[in-house]
Amino acid sequence: MLLRACGNGVQKYICTASTTGTKFSPPVPHVILLEGDRDEGDLVAIHFAGPTWQALDGSTVVGDISTVQIAPASDPDGVPWLRLNAKSNGGTGVLSRMAYIQQLYADGGKAPAGGCDQAHIQAEVLVEYSGQYFFTVLQLNNNSSAVKLTRAD
Repeated sequence: MLLRACGNGVQKYICTASTTGTKFSPPVPHVILLEGDRDEGDLVAIHFAGPTWQALDGSTVVGDISTVQIAPASDPDGVPWLRLNAKSNGGTGVLSRMAYIQQLYADGGKAPAGGCDQAHIQAEVLVEYSGQYFFTVLQLNNNSSAVKLTRAD
């Protein structure tokens, strides 16, 4: 693991309509990442749509949604825990070498159970969220196996 950070922010949802009814869109994160495992520390990155993470040094990593591994959050109001392979990296800084990202220990961020109906189409809802982020440079040799996301309670 190269970087561990504590994320604090919101998950943004938009009420949408389809032929089957109304529902909230997938979440769009608006999260700041502080170095370490606490909610106090130096700002190191931001997390936003893509999913994309951008460090203060300008380097980026974009997660590959097609490879996502999902585990339920221990918080009933929490978004699922995720593990994503990196789809692309940019720059030369800290995030430029990331092979995968884990978003764990989610607290909050889940879409509301109600409030998305015909009267609220295109309404935005911001839900407070926090979680831990682990950024890893993966160097597999011939004897290594893939890393799996599991939750131990």
